[in-house]
Amino acid sequence: DSIGLVKKRKESVVLTSGGKEIMPALLDEWIFRMERVIDYQVEYHRIDEREFLKFHIEMTEGSANGREAVEKEITQRCAGELGMSAPEFRYAKKGELAPTATEKKLIRIV
Repeated sequence: DSIGLVKKRKESVVLTSGGKEIMPALLDEWIFRMERVIDYQVEYHRIDEREFLKFHIEMTEGSANGREAVEKEITQRCAGELGMSAPEFRYAKKGELAPTATEKKLIRIV
């Protein structure tokens, strides 16, 4: 007997009303390639017909100017790749989103 490769963790996938799958690995790819981003948390919201993500992002100090670039990039990707409404953003203080060694990145559904 053999074990197949793990392609995605089912509990981590959010399916949009348009049939798109949102996986933490996709969001990691978007966010961690941007300069000055330390960590993030994300929530999926659906209010009536509007679907959107809320990002809570921790960035390095002195990166207030980088926020605009981060927001622009993520907003374009949410619309283009996921067909979703513009996301919402808030920013964490230094150390506020400190990860634990056992924590998996998940998309919280609200």
